[in-house]
Amino acid sequence: MKKQHRFKFPTRRAVLVWAALSLGSATAFAETTLTINGYGGASWDAIAKYIHAPYTADTGVKVVNTTQPNLAQLKAMVESGEMIYEALELSTQEYVTAVKNGWLEEIDYSLADPENVQPPEAKKSHGVVFSTFSTIFGYRTDKFAPGKEPKSWADFWNVKDFPGSRAMQNSVTTNLEFALMADGVPKEDVYKVLATDEGIDRAFRKLDEIKPHVVKWWTAGAEPVQLLAEGEVTMTTSWSGRIFDLAKTKPVKAVWNQGIIDYAIMAIPKGNKLAKETMKYLTAWNHPERIAEFAKVTPYPNLVPGVENFLPPEVAANLPSTNASIQLAADSDFWDSRRDALLERWNAWLLE
Repeated sequence: MKKQHRFKFPTRRAVLVWAALSLGSATAFAETTLTINGYGGASWDAIAKYIHAPYTADTGVKVVNTTQPNLAQLKAMVESGEMIYEALELSTQEYVTAVKNGWLEEIDYSLADPENVQPPEAKKSHGVVFSTFSTIFGYRTDKFAPGKEPKSWADFWNVKDFPGSRAMQNSVTTNLEFALMADGVPKEDVYKVLATDEGIDRAFRKLDEIKPHVVKWWTAGAEPVQLLAEGEVTMTTSWSGRIFDLAKTKPVKAVWNQGIIDYAIMAIPKGNKLAKETMKYLTAWNHPERIAEFAKVTPYPNLVPGVENFLPPEVAANLPSTNASIQLAADSDFWDSRRDALLERWNAWLLE
């Protein structure tokens, strides 16, 4: 009997070992499903295909997308302990609010970025940058002679040497920064100047100069490119991806110099019972070749190095991430503390 027992035991063990090896690394996560809450649309369709699907193939973790994150829902989840999702997309301003209120888990980067792939500016204390976007300006190339095209906000404001109507976003954010750069403030000093009452007054005085030449204060992303496409304006502020798309069919060029780059941040609700697994999920954003595929569809990649190596040069040249060094990074802490007062002043200024 002992001999028979010894024979059966290793056979059973061998079967178990074979099963474990055949399942691979996905075995440990085979029952795990993570729900990620984002804003939806074409970007999230591309994320599902180029980021989440490969991650599931690598790990066995199923990733489900839901839409329309908001801070009120996040707050309710954290307070109740009932998680509707494991991670969510936040703007930098939403992120500041969520951190201040203690609604987010602190990120363990030994899990989220064990190979230290992400640059320091992408690794926030309570979230990781997963997408970048910029507000820049575009202009009609057929309105200016070669070598005499606008290259800065000073040129955007200079209607004498660069004539034509303008359009700008109906938003106090970005416009105060643009005004100061048009007035000669170096981008690295913009928020130092804006932190003073004198600096804010200076920005509004500069806006007074351009205001008579702005024929549209746009509120939807399609508006500025339509104005530019139809020749109703020679220059307009715009979200960078819109200008990139328009330039494929119209004589339009983007000016990245002194643009404002901002981020979308992936964060984890405080009290998430799958926090460890979710932090491991953040490694899905550490693959430049996959981010490049995403960027071909929607030109808002994250900051992981090397994305440009997997893209055509004309695409790589028109991404917020590859132009980050010549742009101003939006300061969400500044806007968190000054937004309400400055928005009130902005709305009053528009009516003057």
